[in-house]
Amino acid sequence: MTTAQQIIADALDEIQVSEAEASISDFEAQSARRELNRLMLSLPVRTGFTEVESLSETLTVKTNAEDFIKKNLAVRLASSYNRPVPGTLAQAAAETKRQLMRDYVKLRPMKYPKTLPIGLGTSNNDYYLHDDQFPFGEHRTTTDVSENYTVLTTDDLILVNCSTAPVTVTLMAVAGANGYGFDIEKTDTSKNMLIIATNGTEKIRGNSSIRFNEKGRRVSIVSDGTEWV
Repeated sequence: MTTAQQIIADALDEIQVSEAEASISDFEAQSARRELNRLMLSLPVRTGFTEVESLSETLTVKTNAEDFIKKNLAVRLASSYNRPVPGTLAQAAAETKRQLMRDYVKLRPMKYPKTLPIGLGTSNNDYYLHDDQFPFGEHRTTTDVSENYTVLTTDDLILVNCSTAPVTVTLMAVAGANGYGFDIEKTDTSKNMLIIATNGTEKIRGNSSIRFNEKGRRVSIVSDGTEWV
């Protein structure tokens, strides 16, 4: 069985941070443990995970969730060690998330009640193909951005083109966005940075901002009412 300490060590190895290179302090290890808890508790699916309080605790998840934890925890920890996220790691993290959803979200045929007529009384024959009927569908509301932008609570997936200049995407006050979440993705191949910034002195997973320039990298952020996680 895998412990929290083993998962954290594997995640750090993904971004080339290891004991051989630089000793990991107790503070850093506990910070990584808290990030691990945030990662798993923010998931919209039930994996059997329970919050860990010590590094020696065994993770209460199925084996097929461990690769998701390792890859996505590595992405989250990279900024703390000023390490770039390799494109291969970003792609692997995204794929393990998709696989996790496929493993844990099962769509089954709907049984219609016998006492009501079938249909909505409209001519829209594809009503049940919308994402509000099937969670985690591929069709999402997107916002295309190519200059500095402030996130709205109505946003969902924000696609950012930094081809002409760095772009800063600023989050609203965290307290007013409790329960809201957003995905922010860089769509161009330029070296210009996509900067995700907070309102004032607020933090994103303990950091004042997140910066990256890899095409296709997507950051998922959720407000817990006191911090962006």
